[in-house]
Amino acid sequence: MEERSYYMYYDRTLVIDELPDGTWRGSLLDWDTGEFHPADEHVLRRVRGASTTADISGIDEDEFVLRTELVREDRLTGDGPVFALYAAIETLYARKDAERRRFTDEEFEVITHIRRTTFALWEQEAARRARGEQPTFTARRKTSSDD
Repeated sequence: MEERSYYMYYDRTLVIDELPDGTWRGSLLDWDTGEFHPADEHVLRRVRGASTTADISGIDEDEFVLRTELVREDRLTGDGPVFALYAAIETLYARKDAERRRFTDEEFEVITHIRRTTFALWEQEAARRARGEQPTFTARRKTSSDD
């Protein structure tokens, strides 16, 4: 059985799986694509050997999902259902800011649910692409003209 652990590694989300044979496999978030890519052995050694520091810290799965989605929302744009959901979050933020108030508990729950949904959509997309299937959405790094 695999054991999974989650980290912040220099402001990037990192997941590490300990495989049944005792080896480790890690995936680090790429800020330019929103996808997870294999972490190299150097990263794995640093995380496994580190205590909590300002640059490397363990987090729980909920924090991992939240931080991953915050980066994707902030840094990426594109086409498809994921970006429609990010736009819905932006609308909630804009309304809150225009009304100069905090989020209601219900709004906060909606945003949390949307972020869990977008995370799951990214995971499904990665699995689909790994099987050689066509992508269902495209993503690219935001430029100043996207703001």
